[in-house]
Amino acid sequence: MTNYRIQKLESIGFIWDSRSDHVFESKLKLLREYKRIHGHLRIPKSNPQLGRWVARQRSLYRSISATKDINAHRKNKRKRNSAVNNKNSPGDNKRETSSESSLPSTPDSLTLTGERIRQLNEIGFEWISTVKGTAYNNTWGKRYDDLCSYRDKHGNCNVPKNYPYDRALGVWVRNQRSQYWSMKKGKKSPMTLKRVGLLEGAGFQWKLRK
Repeated sequence: MTNYRIQKLESIGFIWDSRSDHVFESKLKLLREYKRIHGHLRIPKSNPQLGRWVARQRSLYRSISATKDINAHRKNKRKRNSAVNNKNSPGDNKRETSSESSLPSTPDSLTLTGERIRQLNEIGFEWISTVKGTAYNNTWGKRYDDLCSYRDKHGNCNVPKNYPYDRALGVWVRNQRSQYWSMKKGKKSPMTLKRVGLLEGAGFQWKLRK
């Protein structure tokens, strides 16, 4: 089984474990109800029905994102080595592409599928907890929490550059876009696929309409 085949099957809604699908649908229903009542999805771990399950989804997502980062790094490294050496024949390049498509999938990706991530994103699921005391203990994580708070208040993540209540947040948001496009162009950037996923999960837009 290759990543390509897994992605194709998941794109048409293929379910790897029907039992886990039943559990997921049940929890998703509870999440929607929680949001309807409380107006948000900042669920504490102490919540008996959802706390541990929500924490598990975040853990799975981090694991999958980390694997994608590693695979992307390996792929870019091979491309750089190929450009430097300039020794690969067309046949060699073809074999390399085939090898890339056969990189093993993680067991976690068979539990938290792309379709499930999409469904959680649709209801505003936060991949980094913003419950007080549980956010990432670093500058990026804290700024991400601030961004989520801004979104909850304003309905979007479009923080103005000169946001009067938190100018540093406006600068941080602008920097995320700059770092993202640098990464897309293959330039050195602190932006990672994990951060991209978290920002997009919060509704972040990389291009603003003028």
